[in-house]
Amino acid sequence: MVIFDPALFRQQRPQFANPDKYSDAFLQNCFDEATLICSNKESSLIPYNPDRQVYDRQILLYLLTCHIATLATSGQVGSITSATEGSVSASFYVEQKKGAAWFAQTQCGYSYWQMVQKYKLGGIFINGRKNH
Repeated sequence: MVIFDPALFRQQRPQFANPDKYSDAFLQNCFDEATLICSNKESSLIPYNPDRQVYDRQILLYLLTCHIATLATSGQVGSITSATEGSVSASFYVEQKKGAAWFAQTQCGYSYWQMVQKYKLGGIFINGRKNH
């Protein structure tokens, strides 16, 4: 099971380096929310074994934590569909279908979406053996 390390997270994601603006408790809560999307249980299909230097689940959970924290602090929900500079104006659209739209709102979210695809598709079976 991945244990959230706020110092490591801040090192990897410098946009959250300020602990006065992004408290450990806030980041921990974002991580906890991320585990509702990406399982952090030992039975998870996404591997995590630091003894063998396999960090896939940690990488994905930290990307989701970044995504959730970014959305929580941006004040924006949805993708920008138009913007105006004079007299400031912006329009947002929230996709209602399942898929990449929610994740595509941030770089971290979209990276998560791309990286998790191989686990969504499952393993490859050759001669009755599961290889992945």
